Parts: sequence; C-alpha cells; structure tokens
Amino acid sequence: MKSRTLMVLLFTALASQAAMGQQVTLQSIAKESQLSVREVQMVLSRGPSSYHEYRTSYVRAKNQLSRAVGQERLSELAAAYQAGRIPLGSS
Repeated sequence: MKSRTLMVLLFTALASQAAMGQQVTLQSIAKESQLSVREVQMVLSRGPSSYHEYRTSYVRAKNQLSRAVGQERLSELAAAYQAGRIPLGSS
C-alpha cells in the first residue's frame, strides 16, 4: 500500500512538473524515488560500464524506481535519458 501511494504521488508530481512546463531532472526523479542521482543514472543508462556498484545495487534501485514511477514511465524516462533529454538539474 505504501509503495502504491508513493507511486501515485510521484507520478502526480512528475506529471504536474511537465504540465507546468518544468523540466524533469535527474535530481527531481531521485528526490521523488528516494534514490541517489547516481542510482537513477545507473538505472536509466544503457549499461553498467561506469558503475562499479552495478552488480550489488542495480536490481534494488531498478525495483525501487519502477515502484515509484511505474514500469511504463520508467521506460519513457530511460529513453529520454539515453537521448540526452533529462538534465542533471541544479543543486
């Protein structure tokens, strides 16, 4: 139940950002999914090459992000990230 509520809140937050013309950033995704920016980058990237923690934390991070945004939105975010359309964001 808690993860479903979190997913609904995250989807609403990301949808409202897009509707208000605010750009979705890695930092906003990380904040809403309670992952680090590096973990979000690892999940959204094409491969494990530059992530030494890939073998130990990829599955956990992917499952947490998937629960937070939903599988369909995760696929959309991954495609956008790989195309260079999701910036890091400001600190």
